[in-house]
Amino acid sequence: MVRARLIAVGSSADDLNGSDAMRFLFIFLLTLSVASPARAWSGGVHALICEMAWQQIAPATKQWLREVRAGAHDLQGNFAQSCAWADEARFAEYHDTYEYHFLNLSRGANGFDPARDCPAFDCVPVAVHRYLRYVMNVAASDRERERRAIALRFLAHFVGDLHQPLHAGYGADRGGNTINMRYHGQATNLHGLWDTDLPVAMGYGDARAAYGLMAAQNAADVARWRQGDIKLWVNESFAVAKNAAYPIAADGQLDDAEVARLKPVVALQLQKAAVRLAWLLDEAAAGRFALVPLW
Repeated sequence: MVRARLIAVGSSADDLNGSDAMRFLFIFLLTLSVASPARAWSGGVHALICEMAWQQIAPATKQWLREVRAGAHDLQGNFAQSCAWADEARFAEYHDTYEYHFLNLSRGANGFDPARDCPAFDCVPVAVHRYLRYVMNVAASDRERERRAIALRFLAHFVGDLHQPLHAGYGADRGGNTINMRYHGQATNLHGLWDTDLPVAMGYGDARAAYGLMAAQNAADVARWRQGDIKLWVNESFAVAKNAAYPIAADGQLDDAEVARLKPVVALQLQKAAVRLAWLLDEAAAGRFALVPLW
């Protein structure tokens, strides 16, 4: 794994506001630091979502996040760099969070039913609720400050995962993991294509795409996305899975024409994830739990 560490000037790498050249260097090093095997959105895509969210939150929220993050004993990098961590953690000390990264629906389902689709409370919508609660808890001890800082990493990651369409795919094929595909002559699977190959081919594989995606956002859309009905978020992802993700598996091949056709679909999911994460954090910093109850 290739890693690079940014030596920040000032109190935090999140505070950088210098020249365009310095900003480019920062983001370039950020993309190196999150390079990892493909699991869920790739590390670079998670960094992209969180960089976009960071640029959209209020100044007071940024300060609040710095205070929350400071509770971690292993604090490194900046907010965007921390957003891929949950994929590493689920194979290590937080292996019990594995199921929190996705949601399985049955073929024939018309949408997300929490009682039917998440009876053990171990799916990504529940995880977003859970870790938002932990982030908002007032910490009175080092242990609670550590838990709060870790919860922030999980929350940011899981909001991103929820917007990867095949993380709300069919359980029968493990969200496309058992559907074999080929792209540019290489063997992969449908889930892996949406995790990594598609966003990379589209130029969304790292945080450098953040500003272009933000510039393309429509103000009316952004206002509409800022709502806390997480069932709606899941159903949007499920609809993309059914109508855009699974159909490309019909011939087992992905070509560049399909990549071009799907680019606006992927861009929209990334924009929604970032806007919703930023909104949740702004609300949390103001003491408001913004999610509608699942049950």
